[in-house]
Amino acid sequence: MPRINAEYRKMAKKKIINAAIEVAVENGWDAVTLEAIAKRMNISKGTLYVYFENGDALHREVIYEVFRRLKINLVSVCRKSEDIHQVVREIAELIFEQQRPYTAIFCQIPSQIPHDGEHRSDFIRLYDQNAGVIRDFLQEMKIKGNISPHIDADSAADIILALTIGLRIKTLFLGRDSHIAKLMWIQTIERILLIEPAYDG
Repeated sequence: MPRINAEYRKMAKKKIINAAIEVAVENGWDAVTLEAIAKRMNISKGTLYVYFENGDALHREVIYEVFRRLKINLVSVCRKSEDIHQVVREIAELIFEQQRPYTAIFCQIPSQIPHDGEHRSDFIRLYDQNAGVIRDFLQEMKIKGNISPHIDADSAADIILALTIGLRIKTLFLGRDSHIAKLMWIQTIERILLIEPAYDG
């Protein structure tokens, strides 16, 4: 019986997080309140406290879930093709187009994560997992001769993620054109990986 309860609890938490993400996507981060989530799920606000200590705990899980989804999508893109140009373009599409609905959630990362030591380490773990996906892909590309054997996969993966975060912040906080940021990302990644440009704009 405890095992069933644990599974039910896990599924219930997942439904709550998904509902919170829907609220953020539709109405912005400020709308992600326990009241709004309870209303969307047609449950009492008190029920949410069974699964989350408070609103902050739920907010952190929402941010983490978006990063988990990004990792899943990264893995999928990296396994789809051995054409390095195609993979670079598809990752750019993922980051700058497909992830656009999560803008309100990504905006919370610089303001919330650094001030919470316990959960900062969780975020670092998620960041490192995403870096690991890129690193493993680059290592495979090196072995297959699709990129230069002189590329340091660890450093390149870290630089790629740093560039990604920087350009996303630029588009989110400064209101810069996402398409231009995407083209800049592609061109810079091609330079980092020492591959000939192949993007036609």
